[in-house]
Amino acid sequence: MAYEGEASSSGWVYVETGSHETGVFPADVKYFFDAVSIRAAVRYVYPTEKFRLWGGIAPGVFTVSANFLAPERDGTYGEYSKGQF
Repeated sequence: MAYEGEASSSGWVYVETGSHETGVFPADVKYFFDAVSIRAAVRYVYPTEKFRLWGGIAPGVFTVSANFLAPERDGTYGEYSKGQF
């Protein structure tokens, strides 16, 4: 996303700073993406012959976290997280 000792311009820079270009970064900036998805499903099959119709429901929970961090995952430069049912 950005390199130590260089200026950077990108979409995430604008979102985080309000400007399309930012000053010199003190360290490299990497993009880390973590996601967790938990789902439970129920399936009903009818009939049990060769041609089978099925229907189901699968409620679940999904969370995602995106971070702009130094390579060692310290020194954050912004983050985005969201949860969904």
